[in-house]
Amino acid sequence: MSLPVIIAKNQTAGAILVADLGVTVPASGQLTLTEGLFVSEITNSPGLHSEVDAGNIIINVGGVDLTIEQSRTYIEPSSPNIEIKNNFTATTNPGVSDDKNAGYSVGSTWVNTVSAIIWVLTNASVGAATWQRGQALVLGNTAPLDLGAAAAGVSSEVSRKDHVHTHGVQAGGTLHASATGSVAGFISAADKTKLDGIATGATATPLTNTAPVAVTKATAVVGVSTEAARADHKHDATTAAAVAATVGQANAEGTGTTLARSTHTHAHAVGTPVGITDTTNAAGSAVTFVRSDHTHAHGNRGGGSLHANATNSVAGFMSAADKAKLDADVFGNNYQYVEDLPESTTTSSSYQTKFSLTTPALTGTYRVQWNATVGTNSTQRAVYVQCWNVTDSDPVSGEFNQEPKDTDDEIAMMGFELVVFTGAAKTFEMQWRSEGGGTTARISNSRIEIFRVF
Repeated sequence: MSLPVIIAKNQTAGAILVADLGVTVPASGQLTLTEGLFVSEITNSPGLHSEVDAGNIIINVGGVDLTIEQSRTYIEPSSPNIEIKNNFTATTNPGVSDDKNAGYSVGSTWVNTVSAIIWVLTNASVGAATWQRGQALVLGNTAPLDLGAAAAGVSSEVSRKDHVHTHGVQAGGTLHASATGSVAGFISAADKTKLDGIATGATATPLTNTAPVAVTKATAVVGVSTEAARADHKHDATTAAAVAATVGQANAEGTGTTLARSTHTHAHAVGTPVGITDTTNAAGSAVTFVRSDHTHAHGNRGGGSLHANATNSVAGFMSAADKAKLDADVFGNNYQYVEDLPESTTTSSSYQTKFSLTTPALTGTYRVQWNATVGTNSTQRAVYVQCWNVTDSDPVSGEFNQEPKDTDDEIAMMGFELVVFTGAAKTFEMQWRSEGGGTTARISNSRIEIFRVF
């Protein structure tokens, strides 16, 4: 069942505010009141009553415009205790007997729920009731059309109040006002023609038949000619050779009144560069240039701070302290050793530590040497031995292994390597292991020594 659609139509040229309903009816326009308001709110609105009484607003019910009198009757029942009778559940159309004796009055709404047609009573005379056929206004759910030529349309639906039309590509004509000298707008056909060609009087300045003046170094002037230069005109330019460039010459605009060509060149006087000396930097006083591939002779230079001293990571000159260190006798300094003479055994195939040696913080190059006596209870499996540099994760002189000919063989092994210390301590371990397979590897008389070489 569809409830009646009640529309307020503004009969004036100004917008009307119905304050108690919180709505504004646009100037010479209309507003669907039943979109957001109850019928009881509409029929009991003092503000709407006042505007209808004044003839400023008429009511449209179900698509039927009521007269001012009918509008008053529709929203102002004859008695405050009597409400307009409506029939929203009918299955047939109303007849002449559906009159005031039947309880209906002007503005009563009759809805045929079968045909979905709305009827509005405009004459309640007994036996001669007049019902005006209307149509329920259905809100559309499709997008509105693009803007175009004005047309009444054929849709049976009404647009929602927040609908939006896209502009689309429109023709010209009079849909928009043409631009003027003070107001922007569409370009007129006449202006388009003028832009596409040269209109009469577009240029009143005649083209000259006189050659333009030559370009010189002179003060710029507007000129006094009343003729226009042709598009393919050319100016002559007076040129001269460029002066030679010299060292120490200050920049200057010059006094010549001729122009330099784009291919001009400046002569440069060149000379031989002087050798490098121990003196301080100086700008020099020569008036000649040097070529980009010139070289300076180095010669025998003194020491001092002319070069940076060498570090552990960057090459450079030797400092006096480093020279003194090299001159000193450092061989054999900082000697230390650790030894473990009794025999130890293992069946593990992973290296086992016999003992370790940890140095203090040292600087310089040191000889690290080791020795050990090893053996195994198998002539088919080898015994492995190494001196492991724990700090640098590196074996000293490599890993050694030996497969004895007899199980009671005692094999002496040794190795050495030069190791560089850079002010930090290092740790070394004497390690040995079995080749595996249940073989027992043994080690004894093991020793690690370290002393400075240089």
